[in-house]
Amino acid sequence: MPPSSRVRVRYAPGLFSLALAAVCGAAGMWTWLHGCAALIAPNGPFAEVSQSSEDAGDVLDQMPMLHRFMPAHEPQPKASYAHGVTTVPLRRGMGGFYAPVTVDGVVTADFVIDSGATQVCLSAEMARALMRAGKLTATDFRGGGGAILADGSRVPARIYNLRSLKIGGRELKNVSAVIQSGHGPGQLLLGQNVLRRFRSWSIDNRRRVLVLQD
Repeated sequence: MPPSSRVRVRYAPGLFSLALAAVCGAAGMWTWLHGCAALIAPNGPFAEVSQSSEDAGDVLDQMPMLHRFMPAHEPQPKASYAHGVTTVPLRRGMGGFYAPVTVDGVVTADFVIDSGATQVCLSAEMARALMRAGKLTATDFRGGGGAILADGSRVPARIYNLRSLKIGGRELKNVSAVIQSGHGPGQLLLGQNVLRRFRSWSIDNRRRVLVLQD
């Protein structure tokens, strides 16, 4: 065939590459979408990670809030009493073990079991709540002084008489309490002046309970 009659076919590599890339891209997108659906499926490999995140959130939600006051009638973890022994469920949190305590039948909050504290310690916030309810008045004031905190610092404090304090269904009358000055939440401590009213007391770490014996 004469050179002048030959038909030369020339490919346009740019257009061909674009078309191929589009096809591959569509296929990749389809695979990615279906792959992600499989990953986040209930039985997919990320299911355990997702559940772990939810469990971590549950753990944070269960951590006791030191100064979240609840109505005294709100259901609390059930304590038990048998043969002169009271068993109080505890919650583990920052600073140690916490027990639900009801003060003057008005507010219930988590107190740290603190054998190093000589007396019950209330925050100014709780004191104001008791005063608003008419349960803590000027007649309950027993004097002023200072309180030494765990870090060794000394802060002004006042001593009041609490008419009642209930733990694990056991009600104690006329319990002295140190009230920290200031506007912060402070800390709620269950001290020796409550613990020594029982013949013995102990914490069962395995069962996570406070054991009070008459």
